[in-house]
Amino acid sequence: MSYSYHSTWGQWTDSDSTSMTTSSTWGQWNSDYYYTSTATTNAVWVKWTDGATADCSYVVKSDNCWGTWFGDSYKVVFNPEQITKPTFSQRNQARIYREEQQRLAEERLAEEKRKVKESLVKSKRLLTDNLTEEQLHRFEQDECIPVDTAKGNKYLIRKNNHILKYNKEGKPEAGLCAHPHLSVPVYDIMLAQLLHLRANEEGLLKLANRHGVN
Repeated sequence: MSYSYHSTWGQWTDSDSTSMTTSSTWGQWNSDYYYTSTATTNAVWVKWTDGATADCSYVVKSDNCWGTWFGDSYKVVFNPEQITKPTFSQRNQARIYREEQQRLAEERLAEEKRKVKESLVKSKRLLTDNLTEEQLHRFEQDECIPVDTAKGNKYLIRKNNHILKYNKEGKPEAGLCAHPHLSVPVYDIMLAQLLHLRANEEGLLKLANRHGVN
């Protein structure tokens, strides 16, 4: 025989099958059910776990707690033979569901890849539309963009989101790191760096992190 949650609650609160309220449950445990009105918290715990007197002392384990709550006559016995095996129809429905979820996941992945590819094409077109002939020629070679600012400084924007700054002798003197979140298409990042150098070189230099040339 097995207890449902409701019947278990009734067993805890009412030994005489009388309807109990929450406020009277504690009194029921302490007095009516165990016939004592002076039980302390510790005593109640002992009563729950073993039904012994309040002055006993021993280690309480969860297994005998559970058994005592239900009572020896209501111990639950697990029987593997009582497990209902899924029918052929149920197994077939589960297989169809898994295959459908797999198909939907593959479709979502393919759509995400399509959107990424489409965004790269659009951002590359926008970038090349804003390049000079000299810059476009270099970009078509290695996807780098040389920049000469109004102050006469030279930079090279690279596809790895880093910018090289050149000295007066035309040698790289520092690497600059200044870009938006990397989820932004790479060509949009390069265009943002280009426009920033054209419009506000000093602002970019203040914003950028400097690192060694590599």
